[in-house]
Amino acid sequence: MIHVKHLQKTFNKKNSKMKEIKAINKTTISFGDSGLVCILGASGSGKTTLLNVISGMDDFDSGQIVIDDYQLDKYSPTKYELLRASHFGFIFQNYLLLEENTVEDNIKLALKPFEISEAEMKERCSSVMDKLGILHLRSRLVSQLSGGQKQRVAIARVIVKGPKIIVADEPTGNLDEANTINVLNLLKELSKEHLILMVTHDQRAASCYADRIITIEKGNVISDIANESTNYSSYLEDSFICLENYEKQTLKGSGIDLSFYGTPEHEVQMRIVWTGSRYYIELLSADTQAVLLSKDSELRLVEQMPKPEEEEAKELVNYPPLTVSQRTNIQKVKKLANKMFAGLSKRYFYLKLVFIVVTLIISVTACVFFTVYRADKTTFITEDSHYVTVTLEWGQPNAVVYMQEQASELLKVLRANEYTIVPDGRYPFIIPPRLYPQIELSFSGKYFTQVRSYSNALKDYSIVPSELLEEEAILYGSSPNSAYDIVVDKWLADRIIEANDVVWGTYHSYDDLIGCNVAAQDLDTPLVITGICDTGEPSVYMDRYMLLYLVQWTTRFSYNDGTLREALGQIIHGNNDMKETFEEDYEEVLNNCLSEVGRFLVYTEDPDAVISLVNTFKEESQSEDIRIKAYSTAADQLRSHDAKFKTIVINVAISFFFIMILSILLFYFTMGAFLENRKRVILIHITQGILRKQILFAYLWSILQTATGVVLPTWIIFIFGENIASRLNVIKDTINYPWWVAFGVLVLVFLTAFLPAVVPVLRMLSKKPTDLGTVE
Repeated sequence: MIHVKHLQKTFNKKNSKMKEIKAINKTTISFGDSGLVCILGASGSGKTTLLNVISGMDDFDSGQIVIDDYQLDKYSPTKYELLRASHFGFIFQNYLLLEENTVEDNIKLALKPFEISEAEMKERCSSVMDKLGILHLRSRLVSQLSGGQKQRVAIARVIVKGPKIIVADEPTGNLDEANTINVLNLLKELSKEHLILMVTHDQRAASCYADRIITIEKGNVISDIANESTNYSSYLEDSFICLENYEKQTLKGSGIDLSFYGTPEHEVQMRIVWTGSRYYIELLSADTQAVLLSKDSELRLVEQMPKPEEEEAKELVNYPPLTVSQRTNIQKVKKLANKMFAGLSKRYFYLKLVFIVVTLIISVTACVFFTVYRADKTTFITEDSHYVTVTLEWGQPNAVVYMQEQASELLKVLRANEYTIVPDGRYPFIIPPRLYPQIELSFSGKYFTQVRSYSNALKDYSIVPSELLEEEAILYGSSPNSAYDIVVDKWLADRIIEANDVVWGTYHSYDDLIGCNVAAQDLDTPLVITGICDTGEPSVYMDRYMLLYLVQWTTRFSYNDGTLREALGQIIHGNNDMKETFEEDYEEVLNNCLSEVGRFLVYTEDPDAVISLVNTFKEESQSEDIRIKAYSTAADQLRSHDAKFKTIVINVAISFFFIMILSILLFYFTMGAFLENRKRVILIHITQGILRKQILFAYLWSILQTATGVVLPTWIIFIFGENIASRLNVIKDTINYPWWVAFGVLVLVFLTAFLPAVVPVLRMLSKKPTDLGTVE
């Protein structure tokens, strides 16, 4: 069954500070399909290492191991974990049982790697426990058992899966005399159908029970003999001297209590000297032999001969080999997680606290980031972002005419680049002592008589000529059909509908706004809202003649036989002849007005290009008397907002970074400490053939359970709180936390918990079983 060829294993090979130890020195040896093979040798001789290497608990440097159809020319964790499940069973000196689990759970563990139903698993366990006389202990915790009972459980765990090879490393090392005999008898019975490789220091046990005795010294097999004279019934006689069979004589004196057993053939003469550090014993009879017994002697003195448990002889069942399952069954993973990592959810309160803190920190930080960088522009932008404001101011009174010339030239340059020039309806033009106000639109209350006499002025908006509004931007209603028709962007419409005010509170929907009358100063007939559009700008779209008419400074300019304002009044009231004449003169009239006012707007899709063009014109004009400026109010407001919160964001980002690093490190070391605490449990599962990927999935499932039970409620509470806060009038316009960001936060928290927690278990599972702890 097992063939070992030129096997070599050296310790401290890569450690220059320590001496190399050849634990296995080019060993070649074979083992059959059954029988009890005892491997003897002094401590450090390499006997345990040989068993560990053959069973895949440790690696090897060179050589070859063949186990049935498996050929291993080098250590392969993947092959060996399958071999451990299908071929090997282990019995250890320290039992290697799950102390906090029941006897039945420990035995069932050996069947977990196989395709086997729960009913068959239970039937096998019950049968084996009955054969070994521990059926009555099935529900008892292993921690409550005696040493002999624990070793029977370990043997039952081996028998239940029917392995071809049983590795027993000092299986009787921690047992009393009676239990030692019981275990040796069981192993002898099992050896009839299984190959048992047993490491032991007990030469008498080997000579009485073994079918083959191998002696190892310094990594070399120095003897390999078949034991033809096995007589394990004589083990008691060869191992113990029963004192009750001999007559006892006692000699007592000062500080002396000496007992003599048996009837001597002649007088006993001896001298005993105590030097203060040790006893010296001398027999004076030359023809008498003496054997000095110590605690390590194989022959032991007992008051009564040990008696194995008397039980009905029951033939041990030999189960056929099972098929190892490599599939990942979610139900098995859950059960495995509950057995291996139950402490993760029940303990580590501070780990759960970290989950809560990290969830809140990431959520708050994400909320701050997206509130600032994806800020709701409706809260601070007051002008259409397509507008670039251009101003010309004179430094000296005698520069007025020159300024008009410069303005005219600049307008020509802008028009030559096909930019649309718009009067600034928001600019109050001052002619002492009169102040001409900017265009103001006012809404009156609806429905209730009591509020119809009240009105509110619309603030923070731009007026844009309606010919610049694209038809597909209309969401509700229709485009303007007359000079008195206007379209309002939903930016402003939403502000009106959501406002908490006596007047605005009478408007509840877009339907309430469609057909609404809007008052403008010095305009007898109200404007009418015909549509709601979505351009993403704080704008009201109006006929260009109405826009120019509402600009108060038009009264200062002449046109034909009257003022410009009078001409515009005729156009908006339907004088088509005047409109045709004025359209021919429109550019010239507007040019004259704006060049004198020294302020106008440029409508563009590329504000930076317009600003650059104006600055170029300014440099080429080379005039110190005329100050020309071009800027985008919307862009300046956006930059001001970003600058205002930049320091906050940087501080939050730095804090967030360090907190995340600390959280990751805390997760890493906490989970590492937890795994160290569970190292023995993991080792037990590995020896029983549980695959590494199944252990990994069980571990991840435990983390997922713990994280979900803490993170998800915390996240939901934060979302709920943020939702309530966003509805408060004081801060409702300052919170920007879209659902996809909230979901991303949840994913990030889980990644923060999972990634550092996975590293320790991957490192642990990459190790050889012997690196996880002692298995003696």
